[in-house]
Amino acid sequence: MGAGPRAKPDEEVKTGRKAEEGIDQGQPPPDPPDKACPKPEVHWDGVPGTLRGAVHDLLEEYKALWARQLGQVDVTPHRIEVTPGARPRRAQIYRASHASREIIAKEVQRQRDLGVIEPSSDEWAFPVVLVPKPDGTMRFCVDYRRLNEGKVRNVYPLPRMDDFIDVLGDAEVFSTLVCNSGYWQIPVADEDRDKTTFACHEGAFRYIRLPFGLSNAPATFQRDIDMILGGLKWKSCLVYLDDIIVFSQSAEEHVEHLRQVFSALRGPGVSLKAKKCNLFQEEVEYLGHIVGRG
Repeated sequence: MGAGPRAKPDEEVKTGRKAEEGIDQGQPPPDPPDKACPKPEVHWDGVPGTLRGAVHDLLEEYKALWARQLGQVDVTPHRIEVTPGARPRRAQIYRASHASREIIAKEVQRQRDLGVIEPSSDEWAFPVVLVPKPDGTMRFCVDYRRLNEGKVRNVYPLPRMDDFIDVLGDAEVFSTLVCNSGYWQIPVADEDRDKTTFACHEGAFRYIRLPFGLSNAPATFQRDIDMILGGLKWKSCLVYLDDIIVFSQSAEEHVEHLRQVFSALRGPGVSLKAKKCNLFQEEVEYLGHIVGRG
C-alpha cells in the first residue's frame, strides 16, 4: 500500500528500519475496561434470519471477548535468549524535533496507562524511532536491531498461505476475527523484561507485554495462538498471527464452529477487536486474498 509524497522525515526515522507488517500493535488504543461489557458491535449482517436469534445469544454469551480492554494471554510468556557471553547493550537516544517528542511523550504515557511498560533502570537500553505510516501519522517503535543481532533465533514456523487456500477451498461460510492489540496480549517473561528497555526524552522504560520489533515476536505470538486453537486448526479455523478465519460448510454448522473458537479464545484471556470482526460472510478478504464459496 503506497502513500503520496511527504516531507523529509526527522532524523529519528533515518535508520533504515521498516515498520513490521501483519499484526496490529494497538492502533487505535483499546478503550478502558467496561464493567457492563455490552454486546459487541461486530459485523453480522450476513447471518440468515432463521439463525439471528442463536447468533445474538452467542455474542451475548461471549461478549467478554470484545470488552474493549487489553487481554492477557495466559499460555507461555515471551523469552529473550541471547547468545552466550552477550553483554548488555545500550544505545544513545535519537535526536527528535519538538513535534516528535510530543508524539513520543503521549505514546509513552498511553502505554504506561495500559500497563504495557514500566520504568526501568537497567543496563540494557535501545532508542525510540518514529516510522511514517501510509496515512501520514507516525508509528512508535523501538530500534531493537542491536538486540536482535545477538539473540538466539526462534525457529517456530509461520503457516503457508497456499496451505490455507487448499483448506478453505470447499467452505461456504466464513467469519474473520482479529485480536485486539496483537503482541501486547503476550506477557514478557519476568527475567527478560530488562532486555526490552528503551530510552527516550521521557526516561527509560521496559516492556511488561511483548513489544513490536523483536525478531522472535511473530514466532511467540503464532505459537501461543496455535496452542490455544490447536484442536480446531485446519478443521474449522485457521490462524496467521492475529488474523483468524473460521470456515464451515453451512450456516448452521458455522454457529457451532464459532462457539468452539470463542470458547477456546476466552479461556486463556484473548480479546478481539469488534470493528474488525466480520461474521457469516460468503466472501472475505484474508491475508490479502479473496476467499469465497468453493
